[in-house]
Amino acid sequence: MRKSSSKKVDCRNEIIIVLPVDLLDRDELLDYFRAKGILADEIGIWNNICEPDAKEKFKRMEEELRDTKRKLRTLANEVKRKNCAIADIITPIILGEKIKF
Repeated sequence: MRKSSSKKVDCRNEIIIVLPVDLLDRDELLDYFRAKGILADEIGIWNNICEPDAKEKFKRMEEELRDTKRKLRTLANEVKRKNCAIADIITPIILGEKIKF
């Protein structure tokens, strides 16, 4: 049984390590991990620890996106309604008619 490295890595640091290894083949990946002092078993542990957090953040971000889209749609409808109201007021003025309120 191999001894785990003494380095503590949280989820933010894991991403910093994962990003540069995305395009490496297997041998290059093993060399990279050896150079950083990371055991392959630790990656599975990081995944188990960080994956639930990432899924929860993703759900929250999707919910925020839905809310933002809903607000945007509401604002767009309000702008459309106000533009129609302005057009109803301006059209008679342009045509020289009296305004009826």
